Amino acid sequence: MAHQKLEMDQIHNFGSSLINIFGGQIKPRPIKVRITEHHPLGSQAFIPLKHTPYVVANAPNIKNFMARNIQIFGVNSNQGVNYKCDFWLHPLLTHENKHDFLVVDRGGPGENYEEIWFTKEQGAAQLVF
Repeated sequence: MAHQKLEMDQIHNFGSSLINIFGGQIKPRPIKVRITEHHPLGSQAFIPLKHTPYVVANAPNIKNFMARNIQIFGVNSNQGVNYKCDFWLHPLLTHENKHDFLVVDRGGPGENYEEIWFTKEQGAAQLVF
């Protein structure tokens, strides 16, 4: 479809789509990415509601996942991101406080949230912007 801008996967365990607004907050610099989260039962989409660039930190779901697997990149203010089901991501990284995002997420039965905190020995991805 020409008008389709994102594809949501919410069908696992009879899920449904939810629409929320999440607020991004500035993190102390330099940012050390020590946590990632993933949603194994549904995809997520983040659409910025401000005209301010932001940063995305994510990684595919691979065996023996470590901080060095995280990819970090800048996103223009007119772009959203759509995370596939079971993809690892860092919570919102914004350039200013109160940077709201329209978020399409999965609702329904089943456990759809897991997080990993990296130990000091595992290291962290570091971001300076």
